[in-house]
Formats: sequence, C-alpha cells, structure tokens
Amino acid sequence: MFLMWNSTMLIDGSGDANVETSWLEASNLIVLKESSVIHSNANLGVHGQGLLNLSGPGDCIEAQRLVLSLFYSINAGPGSVLRGPLRNATTDAVTPTLNCELQDCPIELLHPPEDCNVNSSLSFTLQICRVEDILVEGLIEGSVVHFHRARTIAVKSSGTISTWIGRLFNFVVEPDF
Repeated sequence: MFLMWNSTMLIDGSGDANVETSWLEASNLIVLKESSVIHSNANLGVHGQGLLNLSGPGDCIEAQRLVLSLFYSINAGPGSVLRGPLRNATTDAVTPTLNCELQDCPIELLHPPEDCNVNSSLSFTLQICRVEDILVEGLIEGSVVHFHRARTIAVKSSGTISTWIGRLFNFVVEPDF
C-alpha cells in the first residue's frame, strides 16, 4: 500500500537525458489524500494491480507525459487532477499534437501499441491503459488523452475530461443519484 497524506513527491528530471522517464509501482493500493501531489517535470509511469484513488481537492498526479496502467480501478475524486503535460512547463518543452490536420494521422493514433509505455515519440501526453473501471469526479487533462482497454469510464457531473487541442470526445455520463 502506498498512502500519501498532505504530502508532495517531486521527481526532477531537469532535462537530464538519463532521467527521461521515472516509474512508480505499487502492488495493491495508491491513495492520495489531503492535497497530496506527485509531480514530475519529465515522463512518469504509474503502475499498480489494485486501486489508484485521488480522494479529493488538491490531490494531483502530473507529469510532462503521464501513463497510468494495470490498475483495476482509478478514482479521480472531486477537485483532484490527473494531468499530462504540465501546465507550467518550460518554454522549451514540446507539447505534442495529434497532427491529424495532415492527410494521414500518425499510425499510433489509429493503432496504438498493445502495451502502454512512456514513449516520447508518441502523440499521447496522458494515457490510461488496461484499467477496468475509471470514475471521474475531478479533472483528467492533457493535450492528447488516450484510454486503452478500459471497460468503464464514468464521468460524474463534477468530472471533466479535457484536451487542449479542441477535440471532443463522447462518453457515457452517469447521472448522480
């Protein structure tokens, strides 16, 4: 179990080619509570076999490229944020785009890799892969957001999935009862 309570984890790649990607793995449970933050100025993969729970306001996982995978469930509680790329990235950081204004879209958009990975050549900035159930009551935000092999994506009335490039996605919105 990995519990963060009013805590901050900073992963500083500082442009070092040797620290392009970091990985955080948990075997059962990752819980962020009371404004806890995991922040990476490089690429970050977060993998688990259980539940990833951002409990509420101020809880945040953000990276230049963020991959969340292999959890059975991800809960982004009200006021929490999953973000890739960073909002306040340096001016030399590259924000990927879909490049579908060209005649041919990049092949990985139409046929994404079977296993999610943090690959800087891919257009995706936030990937959620091989997660059974995703509950969004907070914010999932990125320039190119990709859900791969998800069984259920439920977006409550307080939840938002947002991209910065103006693409619209259709999701089944589950009403609050």
